[in-house]
Amino acid sequence: MKRIILLLIIVFISINTFSQELNLSSPNQKITVNISLSNQLNYDVMIDSNIIISNGTIDMQLSNEIFLSYIMRIKSTKTKSINESIVAQIPVSRKNIPNNYNELTIQFKNNFAVIFRSYNDGVAYRIATSFKDSITVVNETADFNFVKGAHAYAPIIQKRPDQDVYHTSFEELYPYKSLDSLSDKDYMYSPVLVNTADNIKVAITESDLDDYPGMFLQGTASNGFRGTFAPYPLEEKVVPGDYPQKVVTKRADYIARTNGTRIFA
Repeated sequence: MKRIILLLIIVFISINTFSQELNLSSPNQKITVNISLSNQLNYDVMIDSNIIISNGTIDMQLSNEIFLSYIMRIKSTKTKSINESIVAQIPVSRKNIPNNYNELTIQFKNNFAVIFRSYNDGVAYRIATSFKDSITVVNETADFNFVKGAHAYAPIIQKRPDQDVYHTSFEELYPYKSLDSLSDKDYMYSPVLVNTADNIKVAITESDLDDYPGMFLQGTASNGFRGTFAPYPLEEKVVPGDYPQKVVTKRADYIARTNGTRIFA
């Protein structure tokens, strides 16, 4: 049986009912997430009062023009603090993995919620939905905007002839590129490691994929990345050769059909 130790830790959160601004800090108070709710959900990530990610954007579009960002009125907020030890069943680098974070759940009145976590060494978020029936996800918005001067070890996908960019063996080189040199024609798979102008390393990655496409990152010719997701495959064919493989020949105009009540990690 795994032993879990829970400690009571104060989560520093402030809410301004007019501008709908919320703040969540890490257990050691080094990392702060500033969340702004207006016509969309934006957030900043700060380390020791220095902005690392500026004006990141989170959104999701469902069929019938249903958006997370549409009428984002808060129904409730809930916080909790966790300090536990996860015991790895098959240890690799370590057996006991610390899991220490503060969490803020923002439940909206439109059946969407966003869950933020602030760790001592990073930040995470999840989108949650609570629709009665199944849903069709048309697109998800995941924008990561860094302060000017950042670089990245970017595994830029070399598109194969007669296949779309989402077909990859995940075996690209990792050239060191300035973020503003990466255009919208540059697609990367995660993780991507960013090195800020202040020499802070930031890895962008994801976890817990289930019935949903993995996130690729696309350049913006500016100081950030935009998440992009492979549309749902409608038709496939087997390409012959030394290593026959199945490739997608036709895609839908949506990225997933899934349960209406679930968490998108």
